[in-house]
Amino acid sequence: MSEATCVRCGAALPVGARFCPGCGSPVGALPPEERKIVTVVFADLVGSTELAARLDPERYREVLATYYRTVSEVLESLRGRAYDLAGDAVVGVFGIPHAHDDDAVRAVRAGLELVGRVERISERLGLPVPLRVRVGINTGPVAIGSEGAEHGLLFGATVNLAARLQEAAEPGTVLVGETTWMLTRDQVTFGEPVRVHAKGFEDTATAWPALGLAPPRRAAHDPPRRPPARAAPARGRLRERPGDLPGPPCHAARGAGGRQEPRGGGVPPPAPRGGHGARGSGEPVRRGRGLRAARADAPRSRGRGGGGARGTPASSAPTAGRALLPGR
Repeated sequence: MSEATCVRCGAALPVGARFCPGCGSPVGALPPEERKIVTVVFADLVGSTELAARLDPERYREVLATYYRTVSEVLESLRGRAYDLAGDAVVGVFGIPHAHDDDAVRAVRAGLELVGRVERISERLGLPVPLRVRVGINTGPVAIGSEGAEHGLLFGATVNLAARLQEAAEPGTVLVGETTWMLTRDQVTFGEPVRVHAKGFEDTATAWPALGLAPPRRAAHDPPRRPPARAAPARGRLRERPGDLPGPPCHAARGAGGRQEPRGGGVPPPAPRGGHGARGSGEPVRRGRGLRAARADAPRSRGRGGGGARGTPASSAPTAGRALLPGR
């Protein structure tokens, strides 16, 4: 194995390898430039100089190690990462290597949680002075270094403004920039905006102190929620679904005047072809009456050539087809 490493992922390269076994990048090729929209969290420990003067160096190293570990755990629990550790300051980033739609919200949640977690460190370690942290958060584009000593570094005004917001924040508070405020104002409760004179920037920046997470609410432009859908009633399916109705299937109840009404308010079956009832009756089928009921109720013809209703037994119509003589 050689001592050469991949310029993209840092994995060791075998002798004569043309591609990295870790990420597959060509060996010797310059990594592509990368530009992303990220949310930067800049956290700084307040009063660290005074604390270092009052504690033994080993004890102070233990405090900083606990502080770094706490910040890293909070950032990683919300899909962020601690990108740089410098003295008593920690730079966290949300959006690298993978971006999410709610990176800004996660960053603000991390900042609010850091305030409480850092304060509890002094109680757990029994420090003579309380620990507090200032947090500045800003969202915007950054360029990611890809060569040599620049590999992994972030470049751009987004990082610088996050540092200036951290300097302007009060101890134990979180201050966010305008872009971060616009992305999180529906999920986070903010205080009144403040003007920040950021060093190195021509114009003053507007910032908002984050007070806490807001309860979920529906945006004004969202349509009102519909009531839960209910199953549509079956209509006109008395013959197909007899089990859904009480009593014998396919039977209609007679209403006033002998008219039959379908059970359950169903749509009546269609009239037979031709629009008439029993053969020879001349009576049109009424809507709301079944074909079988119409044939059964149709009057029987006694005239020459008239026949009984279709389906009537021969014994019940002995004179069907014959003229009746007087006196017989």
